Amino acid sequence: MSLVQFAEVILIAFFAGAYGSMLGVGGGIILVPALIALLQVEPRTAVAASIVSVIATSCAGAVSFVRERYANVELAVLLETTTTAGALIGTLLALRVSGDMVAGLFAVLLIYAAYTVLRPPAAIPARPLESGEIRGAYFDQKIKEEVSYSVVRLRLGIAAGFVAGNVSALLGVGGGIVMVPVMVSRMGVPLRAATATSNFMIGVTAVATAIPYYAFGDVIPALAAPCVIGVLMGARAGSWLAPRTKAAYLRIAFATVLLYTAYAMARRAGLF
Repeated sequence: MSLVQFAEVILIAFFAGAYGSMLGVGGGIILVPALIALLQVEPRTAVAASIVSVIATSCAGAVSFVRERYANVELAVLLETTTTAGALIGTLLALRVSGDMVAGLFAVLLIYAAYTVLRPPAAIPARPLESGEIRGAYFDQKIKEEVSYSVVRLRLGIAAGFVAGNVSALLGVGGGIVMVPVMVSRMGVPLRAATATSNFMIGVTAVATAIPYYAFGDVIPALAAPCVIGVLMGARAGSWLAPRTKAAYLRIAFATVLLYTAYAMARRAGLF
């Protein structure tokens, strides 16, 4: 890899890391297509590099998200039980399932996810804390108010975590692309808290996924290193910008990314 290509990868990874950290999706939705389309990287190699860089995204963003109480650590630990299992199984499926089939199904999933993000979440009335229930609170720096919420439909979240792990392993885009819409539209988690919690989760999922990819020889250090450097710097910038950006803007940006990725996946599946 030449010095110019090295710099190009760092620049692409920087924007991917910033965007992924702000939206809690890991940045792979930008990094993987860019590596394939702009630098002609093999798909599995691009996915492996993205998964390694997702670890950097999560580590960089999670520090400030946890410190400022945006990330719900209790919820993240619970959902990780199935997300990690799904990631391990997804890694094995990636060797056997047709890429076109996965891309087509994923395109449909993303369109639905964009719809759920844009649709206003249903109001959940305040009520006494029940046994086993999870609640969260954080101070929103944008509106200067304390935001409290109750997490509902935990069983749905646990099931969605398994799907998110599979998606992360198969496409290297981070499980947040599934978990954020589910947390926002079905579990009563505010978008800001959902993206922060997802950002905290994806690092664990990526570690579980990166090990098999490394064992199969898909992780190329010369490519993964500039990806990690760029994503790490971008993730730090994104975690600083996220609390200072209106939630409505984040919602629109996230839906836009989902729809763009759906289009890219549909083209890969030959639907256009």
